Amino acid sequence: LLASAVIASLTFRMRWAVPAALLGGFLKDAMGVYHFGINTLFFPFLSVLIFRLSREISMVNDFVRMGVMFISVILSNIVMRLSFLALGESVISVGIFLRVLFIESVYTLLAFMVLARALKPFLRHNK
Repeated sequence: LLASAVIASLTFRMRWAVPAALLGGFLKDAMGVYHFGINTLFFPFLSVLIFRLSREISMVNDFVRMGVMFISVILSNIVMRLSFLALGESVISVGIFLRVLFIESVYTLLAFMVLARALKPFLRHNK
């Protein structure tokens, strides 16, 4: 769902990308094990950040898009762990967190590449 929010932010106008990201965050919260509302707030915030970044630099190159996706996953994981820490949940060790962060980032990046290539014929840049 994070990959779809990033693709929407890179492809659609802001008035379509933010609601798509909001829906993705809501669905991830509804189906996930994290506290409800964290992704619902984070995905639209991330969508606006990516939209503003795409106004500053060109996002045509696939490597730039993959970099944006990789950083988005890292930010998402950091926000989740900080929310756990703030809410007094059990905190995992740094080594486990870094392993999960790396593995999740790589798998999400691979899913992003497949999803972006599959949707490329259907999506055009509407900015």
